[in-house]
Amino acid sequence: MSILLDVFLVVLLSMAIGYGVILNRRIMALRNDQKSLDKLATKFAEATIRAEQSIIKLKSTTDGASQSLDKAVNTAGLVRDDLEFLIDRGNKLADILETDIRRTERQQISPGASFGHNCDGGAEAPKVNEDKSQAERELLRALQAVR
Repeated sequence: MSILLDVFLVVLLSMAIGYGVILNRRIMALRNDQKSLDKLATKFAEATIRAEQSIIKLKSTTDGASQSLDKAVNTAGLVRDDLEFLIDRGNKLADILETDIRRTERQQISPGASFGHNCDGGAEAPKVNEDKSQAERELLRALQAVR
């Protein structure tokens, strides 16, 4: 009976040793996987840090771009206001020029002005027309300069 008991113990011990070997292999594989996991976690942490730094750089870049865009918008608003003023001024000058041209045309159509006579019988009407045409030329130059 003691032989039977010894055989039984040998079988149990060999099974325990075999199970221990299998368990040891699995533990070694788990440790290798843990090392890989540690490396992966380290790389992930580094990638996270780089991403955070990139986000900070991106924020500073967008802040700078936003400020320069605000400046450009403000400048564009000022230019728009200046252009509106110049357009209004140009329209007023055009109205004045048109009024002066019509007045000159009416004076040239009237009989005294077409012959170069004024009411006193003198020859001063052509000089008035020359003065007005000089004024018209100056107004035209001013309008062209505004445009």
